[in-house]
Amino acid sequence: MAERLPLLLRSHYQMLFWVPLLLALLGSGFMRLQVENRIDAWVDPSGPAYQRYQKMVQRFGEDRFLLIAFPTTGLTPEHLRGYLDLVAALRQEPAVHAVFDPVGTDLLAGVDPRRPGTEDPLRRGLRSPDGKTTGLLLLFHDGQVEAERRILDNLQEGCRNLGLECRFAGPVFLGNYLGEAIGRDLSRVVTALVLVSMLLMLLFLRSWQASVAVLAASGLGLWYTLIWAGLLGYSLNLPMLVVFPLLFCVAVTLAIHLFSGHGGRERELPEVLPRLLRPALIAMLTTLLGSLTLLLAPQRALYQAGAVLPVGIGVTFALVLLFMPAAYRLLRGGWTLPPLVARPPASGPLSRQLVGLGLLLATAASLFALPRLQTDPDALNFFPEDSPVTRGYDYIEHRLCGLFVIDAVITAREGRLTDPENGARIGRFLQRLARLPRLTTVLPGAGWRQLSDIVDGPGRQLRDAFLSDDGRSLRLTLHFREVGGDGYLAVERSVREAWQAGETGALELETSGLLPLILASQDRLLRTQGRAFPLVVLGMSLVLFLLVRTPGSLLLACAANLIPLALTAGAMALLRIPLNSINLFVAAIMLGVIVDDTVYLLWAGREQGSLDAALRRVGPALWMTSVTIAVAFTTLFLSDLTPVRQFGLLSVLAVASAWLCDVYLLPGFLHLLEVRHEPVA
Repeated sequence: MAERLPLLLRSHYQMLFWVPLLLALLGSGFMRLQVENRIDAWVDPSGPAYQRYQKMVQRFGEDRFLLIAFPTTGLTPEHLRGYLDLVAALRQEPAVHAVFDPVGTDLLAGVDPRRPGTEDPLRRGLRSPDGKTTGLLLLFHDGQVEAERRILDNLQEGCRNLGLECRFAGPVFLGNYLGEAIGRDLSRVVTALVLVSMLLMLLFLRSWQASVAVLAASGLGLWYTLIWAGLLGYSLNLPMLVVFPLLFCVAVTLAIHLFSGHGGRERELPEVLPRLLRPALIAMLTTLLGSLTLLLAPQRALYQAGAVLPVGIGVTFALVLLFMPAAYRLLRGGWTLPPLVARPPASGPLSRQLVGLGLLLATAASLFALPRLQTDPDALNFFPEDSPVTRGYDYIEHRLCGLFVIDAVITAREGRLTDPENGARIGRFLQRLARLPRLTTVLPGAGWRQLSDIVDGPGRQLRDAFLSDDGRSLRLTLHFREVGGDGYLAVERSVREAWQAGETGALELETSGLLPLILASQDRLLRTQGRAFPLVVLGMSLVLFLLVRTPGSLLLACAANLIPLALTAGAMALLRIPLNSINLFVAAIMLGVIVDDTVYLLWAGREQGSLDAALRRVGPALWMTSVTIAVAFTTLFLSDLTPVRQFGLLSVLAVASAWLCDVYLLPGFLHLLEVRHEPVA
């Protein structure tokens, strides 16, 4: 195949240019550019916890809620009628399952809705103890994403019209804001990536034809990736943001090695391809192997990225081999490669020793700092402190109620819950719950018995949301304050202990809820990736063994590629960047990326007979690819989302340290073993 490639390019370059463009145009109809904003996309759909959640949803409806908090003083007589009309309109929305409105309830009972509340979580409802803040709770049916967005927009406009300073929280608000943030990030990252990439290509290659051809191939690779995602029925989600710079890395790495493969002599592009095809294929496979770890993730959002990214890598690789040379030929009018002008920093024996020693000392310090590395499964920390999400959550938690929600479902095996004995047991359980330290609110609280008396009217929605039709199941929604991502297990355990502390008779308790399920999924993700990363390292080791052929050399080559990851992990510990569901994949994915330069270097070492000669040949290409890839990942700094910015920072650290290891440390390592290769013809 390698020998036929030059003939294929020279004979059919016009077909290789136009056919991919036409296929991309035809496939555009399958693209789905909608942004996935459902929080439950981060849920593990396997296991007993999800089955309990689905059982609760089938009985009482979805756990997708929207909580609106506002100052009670804003409910002036002239605004009260408008507020009640707004709530009445919400009750008529088909997407809304239930509305919990303490203002309307108070008015029906002849009570002033601006009265002070109580500290008792069983009677507090959605009113602060000082009476200064009131809440409105909406429960939504499933599959109403567009309706949720419309209702949220109408609510925000209605609050402005009433002069109410409203704050929003809950999965519905979180998901809609996340979708908006992803949309903004896509436009920023792609625009910055194109501009920065074009400037770097022009700087390094000094050929606008080569620069345009490389960017066209990478853009077309991304286009095909989006088509593939559309064919699978996937929308754009948060992990997809990382796909853009990764595909660009695949295209740029191969393209720069192709354009710098003339060794300073005037050569034509088709002549260079056969010599670089094998190392390029090996490098592509290592990148693909690193991206496959996403397929092992239990969450739908990450799994979908894992199903899309490997295909995108393979397609982009093929386009750089075939489409990019054809585009270059059409733009330039010939195959002659542009002169190479990039000059990497010098790497003499003394500098190698000093930099190598510095890398080893930094690695030791990083390993020493690793015990300080923490995990953070809380999706709320995806957003910066000044974002509407964080400000809204802080406001509601401090003034109204806690926002960590656990659903406790009580079921009677015999009789009804309202039977005297069962009712007394539930009452005693509620009293034990009220003593839990961080519990702020229990809905429907002490008045749960009254739900059974509701036959029709607005209250019927609340009855259906909390009490089953047969009267044998009750849903208690427990709101806890200041529960971090790693504290949900303790809170859930305290609820079960409160249940077990009393006599339960024929009653059973199950705890569930969307937020605990998401946090449990994040924990499982950490364990899954902890098992997957050694498999990636094993795969990389097998690839490198094909190049070095000796166990000692393999060990040192693996060390040179694992050191950047150790340095990156140490930086996370020192900078207090916790592991989350996004930056967790830096290790596996970036290992697949940074091994590429090692592959090209070791392959050149086999051809030249020594790594010193190999560095003189491919050193400029290693420098250009490392700088370009690092700068490409800096475009993620423009994101509104904290883990995406962290992914960009950690990727830059990994790429920079990998270049230092390849150029300064790996040659020194292999010289210790006096590894030399016979030149390959």
